[in-house]
Amino acid sequence: MCRDRCRTSLSFKERFCLLLKFLLPMPDRNRVDPKFLPYLVERFYPSQCLQSYLGLELGSMELSLLSFTHLFLFLGIASSLNYCLKTGVHYKAPMIKAQHPDYELYTTGLHYSRGVSCSDCHMPETEDGVADHAVSNPITHIKQSCLGCHKQTEEELKAILEIKYNRKEQLNQIAMTTLATAHLEAGKAWEVGATEAEMEEVLQLLRSGQWFWDYAIASHGGYIHAPEETLRVLGIAIDKGSQARIKLAGTLAKYGVIGYEVPDFSTKEKAQKLAGVDLEKEIKAKIEFRNTLFKEWTDSAIKNGYLDPKQREGLSDNTSYKK
Repeated sequence: MCRDRCRTSLSFKERFCLLLKFLLPMPDRNRVDPKFLPYLVERFYPSQCLQSYLGLELGSMELSLLSFTHLFLFLGIASSLNYCLKTGVHYKAPMIKAQHPDYELYTTGLHYSRGVSCSDCHMPETEDGVADHAVSNPITHIKQSCLGCHKQTEEELKAILEIKYNRKEQLNQIAMTTLATAHLEAGKAWEVGATEAEMEEVLQLLRSGQWFWDYAIASHGGYIHAPEETLRVLGIAIDKGSQARIKLAGTLAKYGVIGYEVPDFSTKEKAQKLAGVDLEKEIKAKIEFRNTLFKEWTDSAIKNGYLDPKQREGLSDNTSYKK
């Protein structure tokens, strides 16, 4: 169990922020207060820490079981705190954001249950028997990463992975289209006069559906780490989006709107315009962050011994927005 059990006498939010201080990167630990709750969905919390710092009664729940169910747990915690990272432009539902939960999803899959570690696949042994520290995508070196366990040829295994990826992408596209359409239909409902009471259940369905979709897709390797769980979670997202659309159809009909067709969002540019994204402004802000605060954090980490600059040698600094 974690230490400092006495802290469980504090309020729920205070306990939660203490947990964040325990888990955040060193430069951020002394800057945590309730406004930093976006980290709720950016870190994985061991069951012991949840019990000790939050006072949650998890009994003998094992770490693997918690990781299997933590997407439900986080959604519940966020809802109980009425927490949101951002309110939707069109549908006014408070959203939460999953930040690359690759490890959490991996712990629900076959590789994890068979004892395969991250380094086994992402840092395979080189010809001289030393682990390759250029952490990379196993598909780029299947022979070294995969064929020690898998008995297929490299071509056969690539074909299997392509099938898994396409299955995931098919449900991903359905989920995105369903949820995005529901978002815009909700916006229309607000526009024609829908009330808070009429929209309450819809907003919760959209909030929840968005979270499940994001959880499955923000874990980029989910179709390899845990393909069955990835498809299951996407199925839940589609179901919640569909439920929201059914309820919205009734609400829109009540206000005389029948057969409403949402604006076209078939391209990135069209979707960004609908969402009110000023891409140039966002790029400038990100570049400013990298040139100021990010450098300050890096210099501080090196100065205080938290980061060895040699570890960053040879790493790519390319970004999609870099000029």
